[in-house]
Amino acid sequence: MEIKIRKVAPEIIALLDTISRDKGISREELIRRILKRYSEDRDFETNPLKMVLRKNEELLEDVKVILIKIVSLMETI
Repeated sequence: MEIKIRKVAPEIIALLDTISRDKGISREELIRRILKRYSEDRDFETNPLKMVLRKNEELLEDVKVILIKIVSLMETI
């Protein structure tokens, strides 16, 4: 299914592009993941530990991306 979103602020698009580039995925894939995560996490009010776990998963994913970049840079030295 296709969804079209209009009138998104340019700074939001720029931020999405930066995040997707850092993760090595397309903007479309990033938005797909954000929507999926949001739809899965609607019960945060009843299960706050799930939110903590999700934030930790996101942090670990970001660390993984950074570590891959560091290893890549070290291989060029």
